[in-house]
Amino acid sequence: MAGPLVAFLRRVPFTAWVTGLLVTGSVLFVLWVVNPDGVLFTDTTPTGGDLGAHVWGPAFLRDELLPRFRLSGWAPDWYAGFPAYHFYMVVPMLFVVALDVGLATPLLAVVLPALGWAAVRVVRRRPARWPALLALLATVVVLVVPVHYGLALKWVTVAGLLVMPVSGWLTGRLAGLPFPGPALTAVATLPFMFDRSFNIMGGNLMSTMAGEFAFTLAVAAVLVYLGLLVRGLETGRGRAPAAVLLALTGLCHLLVAFYALVASAVAVVLRPGRQSVRWLLTTGLVAGLCSAFWVLPFWWQRAHLNDMAWHKLTRFRSYLLDRDELAADFLTNDPPLQMAIVVAAVGLLASIAFRRRLGLVLAGSALFLGLAFVHLPEGRLYNGRVLPAYYLSI
Repeated sequence: MAGPLVAFLRRVPFTAWVTGLLVTGSVLFVLWVVNPDGVLFTDTTPTGGDLGAHVWGPAFLRDELLPRFRLSGWAPDWYAGFPAYHFYMVVPMLFVVALDVGLATPLLAVVLPALGWAAVRVVRRRPARWPALLALLATVVVLVVPVHYGLALKWVTVAGLLVMPVSGWLTGRLAGLPFPGPALTAVATLPFMFDRSFNIMGGNLMSTMAGEFAFTLAVAAVLVYLGLLVRGLETGRGRAPAAVLLALTGLCHLLVAFYALVASAVAVVLRPGRQSVRWLLTTGLVAGLCSAFWVLPFWWQRAHLNDMAWHKLTRFRSYLLDRDELAADFLTNDPPLQMAIVVAAVGLLASIAFRRRLGLVLAGSALFLGLAFVHLPEGRLYNGRVLPAYYLSI
């Protein structure tokens, strides 16, 4: 057994080893940070910021809405009643319910042996992309076996953070970046996740721990969509997975879907032509149909959507260039935005020199989002929510 294994490991290219170590190391580092003293595997109830409020939601779905074949409804628990999941994304909460109850609990005696047999077959035959197949089987196991409600909520909360380096790797790989590009795009998600300049805008560690885990899941999905977008406009392929990822992005968080639409428009401008427009229109149409079950009722009832009454951020230079004046004393310019901008400028020059469209799409998106941050009027869409996408593009 050791002989074939050693021979297989020797056949793995050096570039694959480096990429695997960087991506896996990034994921393990994030896991180490979010799992102090093994809290992810204890049956306690997570809380902190708005996360404590989210503890209620999946249980309400599980016990009240889903048995009535509904995904939204009227909840009597707060404010003398309020519309549950009419105006907040329901799909991340469905992930919690799926982990909690298990999707195949009555059939575990059949499902688990079948999955074990499939895993053994994959290891023995080692088909193309067998590690991905094993990861898929492991994901299915997690979904079919019921777990404690607290565990389910904690795992979904950190899932976006743990998956983000893999999503970053897929962005570079799908966009056709040569080695070590995909590995570097994976590692580049770490400064974004550990950005300490904002704590409630969404996407980074502090926002996630404060309850914005739906936003983080959407970021992980949109990164993969960006890679599919760049590849699809060049080859005409991948409309189905791109549509699914775009729909999933919006169903996890609408604000991140706006970022996906901005990047899509920039990509088409950079590669004009009928083929690009056709690819984007068909992909967008399918994504819209996939998400219509939640988006359309949200749109129809938008007159009842509340305004958070947050005032527009007006320190434009600070938030877009040097972050020397932030909203609270505990927020810091860490990692330094100036350094990130310099690295992004070098990446843009390299993208122009080597004709790599991903860098151009990110640069164009950052420019548009920076202008939107400055010029968005005071209203329901708080301009501060543009900043995570701006920083992600850099």
